[in-house]
This record gives sequence, C-alpha cells and structure tokens, in this order.
Amino acid sequence: MSKVFSFIRSVFRGEINYKMLKYHLLQRGFRKHNTIGDDDFDWKNYTLHYTGELEVGAKVRTLSLESGDYEFAKGELIQKSSKLPLHNNAQLLYETILLLSPVSILEIGCGGGDNLHNMHVLDNSLELSGVDISKSQLKLLEERHQALSGCTAVRDASSPEFAHRKVDLIFTQAVIMHIGEIEGRHRAALKNIFRTSEHYVVLMENWEKHHFLDDVRAVLSEGIDNWNQYYLYFRESKLNSSTKVMVIANHELDFQPLRDYSQLSS
Repeated sequence: MSKVFSFIRSVFRGEINYKMLKYHLLQRGFRKHNTIGDDDFDWKNYTLHYTGELEVGAKVRTLSLESGDYEFAKGELIQKSSKLPLHNNAQLLYETILLLSPVSILEIGCGGGDNLHNMHVLDNSLELSGVDISKSQLKLLEERHQALSGCTAVRDASSPEFAHRKVDLIFTQAVIMHIGEIEGRHRAALKNIFRTSEHYVVLMENWEKHHFLDDVRAVLSEGIDNWNQYYLYFRESKLNSSTKVMVIANHELDFQPLRDYSQLSS
C-alpha cells in the first residue's frame, strides 16, 4: 500500500507525467506477457515511459549540451552558460570519464542518446558507441541526435550472444539496476561489460537495487581477459555527497579505493 501512496504523491508533485502514468496503467494488465524475467520495465514499450521522464527532467535540468555550456578544468565541469544545470549524476559521470581520458567509449543502455551526445560536445575526439535493448529507444536517439545513428546497435547486454568491438571504457547510467536477477541476467550483463572493456568500467546506478560490489567481484573471480587484476574505486559528487559513481580499472588510479559497500550506499 505504501508503494501506491508513493506513486500517487509522485503524480501530484509532477514527478510522473501523463506518459509515465499511461505506461504504468497499461503494464498492470500486460506485465506477465511483456517483461523479461524480473526486469523493472517492459523494454518493448519502455519508450513511452522514457519520453515522459525526459519531459519531466527537462523542466529542472539541461539534458542535451551545446558547445560552451560547460568547460572541463582541473578535473571538474564548470558551467559557463545560464541554462539549467546538468543533473548531478550526469555531471559526476562525465567528469569521471573525462578524467580517465579514454579513446573509445561504449554506453550500455544508451536510450535517447543524450549521454553520448554530451560526451561528444565535451570531447569531440572520443570514439563513441552505444547499445540498447529497445529498437524504439534507438529510433528516439535518431530523432534527438541524428549524428549518433551510425554508432549504435540493438543489443541485449545480458544475452550470451552479446557482441561488440573492444573499447577502452564502458559506462552505464541507471541501466544495470533495472535488470533482474532471474537466470543470472544481472551478472551476465556485467560479465559482458567486462569482456568488452579494455581498461575501465564506470557505473552510475542506484546502489540499493543490487549489491554491485559483490556482483562485480563474483563476475571477475571467474577470470576475464584483461581483468586478471582489477582495482575498485568510487567518486563522490562535490555538489551532492549522496551522488556516487563506481569505477573499476585493470590498473591503479588516483581515485578513492572502494573497500566496503557502505562507501557507495550510505
């Protein structure tokens, strides 16, 4: 019952709009037929919810950057325009990727493409690629950022058939948290991520959804090329101490070591 009241409060606060509400009402009747395992969403119809999220988010933050909006200096993104700021999660994620200076990056669950677009604006030398389980999400990406359409593909990150060329760095933004644990799909996605990354994995997730530290350790204990040695780190937003990103590298970094899950979840 508390979930119902929480949902109703979110509607009245404007945190859920018509499209998001319509998605949830439709799913109540068809959930058993459309979801994969115990995933949080029906990915075939998720774009209805996602576009609602974008509309709500655009009222309070900038989703898509333009040249000159931010400058990266001394390890931080400094806002230079009078636009609404980036979401704290996005800012910390972008800062972390820029600090690692990869040549090539892959986003798992790239959705409408805003993260990839923003990374290109911040560093146009990056070799970008993205995958998403949903065809409709990639159609939305083409509408929002046409220049990205050639570097994306439909892929299920948890599938044994997942394949992508190796890249320096792979990142997620609120994606792995939504993949369920039935039939090991959650850890299967992490395994595919490490198999595809040459050097870095950067995760920006809800740390309460799964025990990501245990999951990463379990996956890497199985032995994956380039990951016989690995180092666990986290970074905390200077704007909001509860915003934290997990970084896994196969060589040492000058970041805060992650030794206990409370460092992320607290």
